[in-house]
Amino acid sequence: MKLRYTLFSVGLLAVLTLMLVPSVFAGHEWFLDKVECFPDDNAIEISGYLGDGSSFTQIYVDGNFLKQVEGPDSAFDDISVSVTDAAFVDGAEIFVENVGNGYSASTTCGDDLEDNGQFFEPGDDRINRQAYAPIAIYCAETRLEIYAIDADGVGTIALVIDFASLPATPTDENLLFETVGNIQLYRLTSGEYVATSGPDAEGKFYMLLWDGCPANYIQAYIQQNGIVTPTEIFPR
Repeated sequence: MKLRYTLFSVGLLAVLTLMLVPSVFAGHEWFLDKVECFPDDNAIEISGYLGDGSSFTQIYVDGNFLKQVEGPDSAFDDISVSVTDAAFVDGAEIFVENVGNGYSASTTCGDDLEDNGQFFEPGDDRINRQAYAPIAIYCAETRLEIYAIDADGVGTIALVIDFASLPATPTDENLLFETVGNIQLYRLTSGEYVATSGPDAEGKFYMLLWDGCPANYIQAYIQQNGIVTPTEIFPR
């Protein structure tokens, strides 16, 4: 398969340059693990592990910044921080992220929701186990495979690229190196990959960032009307 190398489109470049730059390898004080929402109490609980140094966590609701909270100065154990706000209601999309180290977590308030932002088990080795994802990405033995998923959940192979044919990390610009239909594949100057799919019938774009094959972590995003909302992060 012949690879096509072009520059990022202007709009998507701006979005991904600003938002898809995780500092996973930075010094970690606060190892944020998960966030849970209790809409009846208008509360969330942020859980994780804290080492030396103070830490700050930013809270987003439905893609909008709500507030920043500070954790304890020093603790070497599992801890949790509770936050209350009227914005934590049934159906609210919650995203929390640590300032400086990129650890994050997300959830949707309300256990009765069909899609609460959690991963599902599709019975295969895809790296993005999200029921809503319009593409499935696989790090096979010697190649990268991307399947397009239709409304009935049926996958059709869209991209197959041998690992040896993947481009080197670009030095100046994030690089779009493959496009098939509404699926695009990029390599970032950070060395990570981004696959996008869309827009769908609602005008939404799905974006997945991962560090390579095998994948050690992923971060998913939904873009709609120019607004990018981080969803699941998964250190594997």
